[in-house]
Amino acid sequence: MKSTLDEVIRDMEDWQRRFDPSWYLILRIPDPMIDRALNQHVRKIMTAATARTSIEDMESHVSGTSIRSTNVASQSLSRQSPLINADGVRDALRPNPRYISIFLPEEDLDIVSIPYANAMLARRRGSTGTKWLIINSIQCTPSSNITAMTKDIRGLARKLTQVDPSRFGLLQCKGVIRLLRPPSSRLGPPSTPEIQSFDVVFRSPDGSSAFRCLREDLPKPAKVSLSNRVRIAQQIAQSVNYVHALNFVHKNIRPESILIWDGTGSKFPSTFLVGFDNIRSADGATNLIGDTEWTTNIYRHPTRQGERLLESHKMQHDIYSLGVCLLEIGLWNPLIHYVQQDGAGLSLQKRCRRGTVLDDFVAGREETSSMLSGEPFKKYLVDLANAELPTLVGDRYTDIVVNCLTCLDQKNNGFGDESEMLDEDGILVGVRFIEAVLLRLNEIVV
Repeated sequence: MKSTLDEVIRDMEDWQRRFDPSWYLILRIPDPMIDRALNQHVRKIMTAATARTSIEDMESHVSGTSIRSTNVASQSLSRQSPLINADGVRDALRPNPRYISIFLPEEDLDIVSIPYANAMLARRRGSTGTKWLIINSIQCTPSSNITAMTKDIRGLARKLTQVDPSRFGLLQCKGVIRLLRPPSSRLGPPSTPEIQSFDVVFRSPDGSSAFRCLREDLPKPAKVSLSNRVRIAQQIAQSVNYVHALNFVHKNIRPESILIWDGTGSKFPSTFLVGFDNIRSADGATNLIGDTEWTTNIYRHPTRQGERLLESHKMQHDIYSLGVCLLEIGLWNPLIHYVQQDGAGLSLQKRCRRGTVLDDFVAGREETSSMLSGEPFKKYLVDLANAELPTLVGDRYTDIVVNCLTCLDQKNNGFGDESEMLDEDGILVGVRFIEAVLLRLNEIVV
């Protein structure tokens, strides 16, 4: 009986995995048939899990061993099920999900920086046994639309409370802390509260602090094998896919936004995408105000560079940024070198210098803030990929990188005409990404 129930659960979860990673795109389609089918499978899993635990309790009672709580055990099993997980994601994707408060009270935390990363480690002040957390601080500026930010961050946090880190390549969210500006630095009356930042709090998969930033590893060519590089690329692409499946655009995909975690005990470490500093819902409002910071602009599409942006950010812009990261990983030669790790108040431009991989492009050019931008720089990256990557990581990896870098080009065969992407459910870009990038990356075996 118990083995039969185990088989039922395995069959249903195998069915889900066969459709993964497109499974979570399907969850975005507002069709009652999906709700009915998902609810039916969830009920089967819960029933089977409860029955299996009851049998185990009976066996424990007969053998004289300790008896577990059926309810607790079945809940534990259900939380591990990808279908139960999918049900939670489906609810979070609804226009009006079940109300869950995601805002946490402000508390004193011991903060430890992760070198070069857009995230920090934290735990309760003075505690040595408390599990470590990861904090991604999203700063508010005088021009910030706090209402829109609150809506997007609340929506992101709700969805990320449902993720399975091992499957999504995204850390599970615990909640969000709203930090207020000190009265002395408020722009309005000192008595009027002003939000300084939204600190998104993530759980460490095992409570440890075993995280480092991809940027830290890139200057260390002798330490990373080809198979490990391909694995990192596959995991980052998976993370981007799930951010889009959750109906968000990331807007900040670069090595500083990628954490490497060694806590698995596996031959290959896991990677997690953070750096949600500019996150917004895919269908949310956006402004067209940018910056001239070359260290971030080199990861942006030409239409998203400079102070006045030409286009609103869309999923293809994230795919372009992914392409730049995949190029850097394939070369395993950083585009940026940090002169100073912590900065101590210095701007990024003063903390960083160009990597040697950019020397050929800048040779003979006038030094300007916009030098590493525009279509000429994009063409340089495409030419660099075609020239250098085949002998380093193979033709298929090269084709994927070039496909990402040219995903907005009219002649791109992988993503096609942009007008074809404007489907009602907004999932066609995701389908094309899975077909042209994610599945092809996952076919690479080293």
